[in-house]
Amino acid sequence: MYLKFSLVLISCLISFNALAQEKFRLMGDPRVGSKFRPVEAESYIPFNKKYADLTDQQKKIFRANYGVLKDTETPPFPRKGMQSIYKPLIKGHSKVSRGGTLFLVAMVDETGKVENVAVYESPTDSMTELANAVLFNTEFDPAICDGEACKMEFPFEFKMRNKEKNINN
Repeated sequence: MYLKFSLVLISCLISFNALAQEKFRLMGDPRVGSKFRPVEAESYIPFNKKYADLTDQQKKIFRANYGVLKDTETPPFPRKGMQSIYKPLIKGHSKVSRGGTLFLVAMVDETGKVENVAVYESPTDSMTELANAVLFNTEFDPAICDGEACKMEFPFEFKMRNKEKNINN
């Protein structure tokens, strides 16, 4: 019995370790004088994949943003992957340099167009404006509810790090 329990425990630890290693990163530009590129964003969801190309585990992680979704519901997702949102935000953040959390919810209609964006937290007004522009220009695959395209919210959170400014003496 202990052997069976040990094998199950080892199997769970191996599975957890494999899942823990499946973290995807978007790297920034190296600082002046450095070859090291900072990590700008991390996720358990690949930035360059469409929702249909995600593994079942990755879909489960993404769906967790929605609380409870029926098995017949699929949330809206950027047609070109999450990178279509993150990359322009990272580029804009490089000009702001201030860290903080950007949390917003976009309402995506039945055609995949963003109807409105509610910003709940943002480090600066310029990041709020940029996030609105990015989301309104992002093409989404619409949500699916019971086999039909439907309107659904798309929550998005991005924790931005403080950027170090180069000081010339």
